[in-house]
Amino acid sequence: MDYMILCGTAILAVVLILVFKQLKSNYALPLATVFGIILMRQALKNLAPELSFFNSITEKLILPRTGNIILKIFGISMIVETTADICRDANENTIASKIELIGKVEILIITLPLIKEILKIIESLMLN
Repeated sequence: MDYMILCGTAILAVVLILVFKQLKSNYALPLATVFGIILMRQALKNLAPELSFFNSITEKLILPRTGNIILKIFGISMIVETTADICRDANENTIASKIELIGKVEILIITLPLIKEILKIIESLMLN
């Protein structure tokens, strides 16, 4: 049911933004940003119990730090995508592409310990 509330809020936001674009165009972007942050926060709040369950399962079944790494990657990708979308809404495509590049580099940096652990496991299997 929460998705219905989020979708209704998004439709209301779009209508308000379109009205503000006609009346006071300089308020449209801040309004879109605020609504975007509110919607993202609520969606992540609804997702939190499932993410903690996912983290506990990955701790038991896979490599110990895998769950945390995957959740960090998810968080980074959500923040970077939202920020880039806000920049695109402001017609700042160059900044949006740079933010996406920064996000990709950050994700690569975060995954390096996991890659090292996987390589250690492969090396130990090859030696036995």
